[in-house]
Amino acid sequence: MNFPMIKLTRAGLNAVVEAAYNRKTLMFTGCKLGSGAASDSDFEKVTDVTTVEKTLGVTSIAIDGHMATMRFVLENSTLQTGFYMRELGIFARLDDGETQGEEFLYAYTNSGREAGYVKPYDADNFVSIVFDVIVAVGNAETVDAVISGAVGFVTTAEFNAFLENDFNTHITNYTNPHKVTKTQVGLGKVVNAAPSDYTITFSTAQTLNSITSGSKLSTLMGMLARTILSLRDHLMDKNNPHRLTPQSIGAADSRHTHDASGDITGILPLSHGGTGVATLPALKDLVAKERSYTTMILAASAWSGGSYSLESSYNSSAFDVEIELSKTATKQEQRAFSRASIVGDPDGNILHSLGATPKLDIPVTIRITEK
Repeated sequence: MNFPMIKLTRAGLNAVVEAAYNRKTLMFTGCKLGSGAASDSDFEKVTDVTTVEKTLGVTSIAIDGHMATMRFVLENSTLQTGFYMRELGIFARLDDGETQGEEFLYAYTNSGREAGYVKPYDADNFVSIVFDVIVAVGNAETVDAVISGAVGFVTTAEFNAFLENDFNTHITNYTNPHKVTKTQVGLGKVVNAAPSDYTITFSTAQTLNSITSGSKLSTLMGMLARTILSLRDHLMDKNNPHRLTPQSIGAADSRHTHDASGDITGILPLSHGGTGVATLPALKDLVAKERSYTTMILAASAWSGGSYSLESSYNSSAFDVEIELSKTATKQEQRAFSRASIVGDPDGNILHSLGATPKLDIPVTIRITEK
């Protein structure tokens, strides 16, 4: 194609003015390609394409200031006879918002002898041409176009814009835009729940067997249930389930005898019925120790500096002395004993008053143990 600059027809110039002052919409409707000569050498006077060979719809429109750029796609898929593409006419109409105006030739050009030939379609010849036409729209307030539904080839810029906008928007849409079902993707039997909420149906195995690889989950759960039941029964069995014997754990039989001639070593403590000593002298010394209880009257006059000596009754200092109030004491004597806080001396035959020294005689029981 080698067209000279396209010019607005008189109808197109009038439409620009009316669109600007009457606020009508300048609506582009399409393009016609023809093979005829111009009906007038002055393109402004042309009112139609002389010989129409192909009518094209607008695939896109862009407005930039006072200019409009429209895109068209020429294909020969329905062309049975070839032609020389000399004429190019842009058609439009004026809409007032309620009614549509009549279509008219808005702009026109003719390539004359420079026309290119468009071949008809056959199996080896398919033509698809994308071209843009730029026309003036003046001060028209609203410019639009009837976009054709025909599909043609897209430019690299359009394809890149598609990838950047529509396609990327689609592939980042995670709300299932294709309405895919779980059955379609093979998930028809998958439980729609968190693992902690799964419900598993199984039957407890009848025998205790080892778990084997490749078993179904229901089978494994049945075997696990049997294992837990068997373990519980075993733990609750108090009848020696392992059949232990005294010999197997190194213990003596419940009934057994000892050979008196055997060597016996060690000291048996008092808590186990022994003496706690290892030699005969120590045993004699243990037996010789005396423990005696004496009931007596602590005379108030015998206290000296908070101490009461028992040396007159027990002439050795090698005794532990413990004291307690006699059961025969009166309440007055009990109070005196309590206030005195009398204690024995572990190293001598002396009593001590930790509180108020008694002012009256007190009956007590003294326990003397040889150290």
